[in-house]
Amino acid sequence: MIDKEDLLNNKDFDKSFKNGRFNIVLQRTAKKAVEHMLDADLDSHLDNIKTRKNSR
Repeated sequence: MIDKEDLLNNKDFDKSFKNGRFNIVLQRTAKKAVEHMLDADLDSHLDNIKTRKNSR
């Protein structure tokens, strides 16, 4: 388990915010999260089309 105090007092952790590496990690994480949400939404939409009866 990571100790929050040790992490916050770690100079390397602090430097990662300043040099932009942390931003890259956040961008990749956000991108993956959005892709998973869009995939789930598309799957849900396609399942609804399959189960919908033709009303014409």
